[in-house]
Amino acid sequence: MGLPFPELRETFWTPLVPPAFQDAGIFAAIQAGDVLVHHPYESFDASVEAFIHTAADDPQTISIKMTAYRIGDDTPFVKSLVRAAEQGKQIACVMEIKARFDEERNLHWAAELERVGAHVTFGIKGLKTHAKTALVVRKEADGLRCYVHIGTGNYHVKIARLYTDLGLLTSNPLITRDVVNLFHYLTGRANAPDCTTILVAPTIMRPRYLELIKREIEHKLAGRPARIVAKMNQLEDPALIEALCEASRAGVSIDLIIRGFCCLRPGIPGQTEHPYPFHHWPLPRALANRLFCQW
Repeated sequence: MGLPFPELRETFWTPLVPPAFQDAGIFAAIQAGDVLVHHPYESFDASVEAFIHTAADDPQTISIKMTAYRIGDDTPFVKSLVRAAEQGKQIACVMEIKARFDEERNLHWAAELERVGAHVTFGIKGLKTHAKTALVVRKEADGLRCYVHIGTGNYHVKIARLYTDLGLLTSNPLITRDVVNLFHYLTGRANAPDCTTILVAPTIMRPRYLELIKREIEHKLAGRPARIVAKMNQLEDPALIEALCEASRAGVSIDLIIRGFCCLRPGIPGQTEHPYPFHHWPLPRALANRLFCQW
């Protein structure tokens, strides 16, 4: 039952169709250049959902692979994968069955995909597959071409209207190669992720972040501009916290945009007292989600 104060309600926001997709087909637009979408301000339905929906019905599509962490009850993504599998396309899904509160739901969707012949795996033993990525392989006039989506948020149409997330749609061969190799790792065809452009936890991400923080410290000590901007759900990793403290002591400008809890305490003399090094920024309308960094 709602309260009788309509003047206190936020105005309804209609997500915009990303400009790249307004006058071009989804694959033509991605082939023309990388497309970065910002949800919920730019439409999830007209970009990410359309990417998988279009691929499922496209006669040039050979294969679709994607990860699934939280995908919801009435998910258009599974419907698209089922439809594609029924048309004879190669479908693979890495379904995370340890996603808190979604375990039973994800087992149901895994069974639905297996029923139509999709290749369903459950990730790496001892780890949760939290990555959000999808790979489409198409047969085009000049050969096979891969298209990829990498996002910070779940493939969940309802959540996509409430959380701020970024998504990259690309056919860049360097990135698509890495995503192909990531799926080889997640489906058991490789023992480690062979990636050069994307950072995969727990093997690659932390060491690379530490390298980048060290680089900014070196820039500052050499008199060059140095700054770190990072947005995340929460900050609790001891090694990264210590590295950020070291950067603060060196005078590197640091902005942290953190939705949840932060184990780094600003304002400690000799540690985190550099002027305005750490910020807890609220974001309007939608919940901040996931992580990005600028170095």
